[in-house]
Amino acid sequence: MEKLHRPNLTVTQLQAECQFIQGLEHKLVHLQGAEYEIPVNDQNHFNKGDYTSVDGDFSKVPELVFKAINGPGDLVIAQADRTARGGYFIFHEKLYIQGGEKEVYGFGIV
Repeated sequence: MEKLHRPNLTVTQLQAECQFIQGLEHKLVHLQGAEYEIPVNDQNHFNKGDYTSVDGDFSKVPELVFKAINGPGDLVIAQADRTARGGYFIFHEKLYIQGGEKEVYGFGIV
């Protein structure tokens, strides 16, 4: 399943929106900024989330963690946080955050 997320959200708002979708028995497998030639609701930039349906026990919805990356040190800290929390990697991409491009690192924790 593909979902287009608005480009004007904060990192926290985007994380919450993706988390909500995961509660509907879909798991986020990738997230990236996307530009479309034909505008949708007068917008050409979105964050495209790729989700997969999850069969079976979905009583433990993975917690999503999105970290804004402002420099190389932030990436190292985000990766260390993921490792310390036993998380799994989802994405490291430029997303559209609050109308501009922003590097974001995302992982999940079961």
